[in-house]
Amino acid sequence: MKYINNENFNLKNTVVSIGIFDGIHQGHQKLILQNKKSAIENNLSSVALTFSPHPRTVIFDENIPSILTSLEKRRIFSEFSLDYFIEYPFNMEFSKLNPDDFFDTIIIKKLGCKIIVVGEGYRFGAKQRGDIKYLKKLCDNAGIILETAAHVNDGNVKISSSSIRELIAKSDFETAERYLTRPYFITGVVLKGKQLGNTIGFPTANLILPQNKLLPTNGVFATKVIIDGKEYIGATNVGNNPTVDGKFITVETFVINFNEEIYDKEIKVLFNKKIREEMKFPSLDELKKQINNDVSDIKTYFGRSC
Repeated sequence: MKYINNENFNLKNTVVSIGIFDGIHQGHQKLILQNKKSAIENNLSSVALTFSPHPRTVIFDENIPSILTSLEKRRIFSEFSLDYFIEYPFNMEFSKLNPDDFFDTIIIKKLGCKIIVVGEGYRFGAKQRGDIKYLKKLCDNAGIILETAAHVNDGNVKISSSSIRELIAKSDFETAERYLTRPYFITGVVLKGKQLGNTIGFPTANLILPQNKLLPTNGVFATKVIIDGKEYIGATNVGNNPTVDGKFITVETFVINFNEEIYDKEIKVLFNKKIREEMKFPSLDELKKQINNDVSDIKTYFGRSC
């Protein structure tokens, strides 16, 4: 899969899907699989086009934490064997393109689109003035085939990036995993921290967090940890370490039955269950006792005696 993160491309003969694709959840996957099918049947290149940063952060100055970072999106899209993944630079000037200019400049000239596959609620152009009905008109005039994919629902709930953010905020990782078809996770590089955990017998891997990554609410979590392709279980704390008067939000994982040095390595932490809220303890001894209890609870949760 070729990755493009600039405006300097001119593709030909493509099947294009456009969206934010945050999470690459069931709805997004349905869209991408339809894209791939059309590309194979028509001997065309498959393209997923998204925008960076998130348009709402530019237009409305909103802070929208990402379920997936750019790198995480790339890795997941590559699993679908797409030909191209494009993160188009989004700025205020670009946001003012009307639907006709967006269609002509991006879809026709830059993407060389022959088939476009989008969700049934897709909107485009300045102030989202373009809808599916108008897109159909433009496609018919340009000889482009328009295919739409219906929303994917879970009962009465539409599966969306917003609904998944709400689930993670409530620590409902089981439902979030069902919507995403994979566990909610954080990927980060291990930083050498204050090493306070070593002094109480629970050395932790402190993650350098990607910018604007969605985090669960503060607390202690039962997690699985992927290190060098191997899976371990862990106790992960998200918060500011109030017992030692921490000032910044951190993610620290005690990897159970693991004692190798992993500084500067990338690891993946997959969230399964919230064990408790973050608490301030009167002493490090009390903190140590609680972590012992947490580890015991996590072993029980995963059904392991290790």
